Amino acid sequence: METVSLKSQMADLLTAREIVFDEEGEWLIPNGELPAIRTSWFAGENSGRLDVEVLLQDNRIIHESFGGLGQKEAGIQDAMNSFVLNVFPVVLAAFWNLNDVEQVTSKELLASGKLYNAYIGGISFRGSVEADASIPEGYVELVETAIRNETALLGTHWFRTFFCNVAEQHTVEALTNNEPWTAGIEALNNLTWEKSPGFYSVRQFIVLREKE
Repeated sequence: METVSLKSQMADLLTAREIVFDEEGEWLIPNGELPAIRTSWFAGENSGRLDVEVLLQDNRIIHESFGGLGQKEAGIQDAMNSFVLNVFPVVLAAFWNLNDVEQVTSKELLASGKLYNAYIGGISFRGSVEADASIPEGYVELVETAIRNETALLGTHWFRTFFCNVAEQHTVEALTNNEPWTAGIEALNNLTWEKSPGFYSVRQFIVLREKE
């Protein structure tokens, strides 16, 4: 796959939100301090993958990927749209104090015996014309309960849940700190997902930051 930097596109997103940033290689550093962010596009023939990395103060990296359908710029735009709708609002709220209340719910959450500021992104739904489905009842409660029951959380902790239906076949994925999240997978599997002859997917991103 051909690798393309999307540094200029990321810079445009930050500038549109009046965020001043420095540059170091492919990294953009808002307000001159970590976290920093960089984006890359891995191009295929008719689709590609957008990788977004956020470098935290403790040198851990949040890594999220988005598929993009279409050739060249069309694929890039498709993937960037998914990023802007799903992960970007949470990153803005959690790390750069720009919270769009229509896209991110901010609240205190007790987990692992500690109090956290939780930044809960909206549930993103993508589907084909043939897909006629909805998010299962109890989704929000089950995912939040799984987070509350986590143990040994670090100062900053992130979660991503993903469900996909393709021709009535289901795929479930849940990650925490980029690693498989067993409790999240169990929570998703305990829900009743609709089967559809088309395609649809559900995705959510959440960041926890320990209160000082």
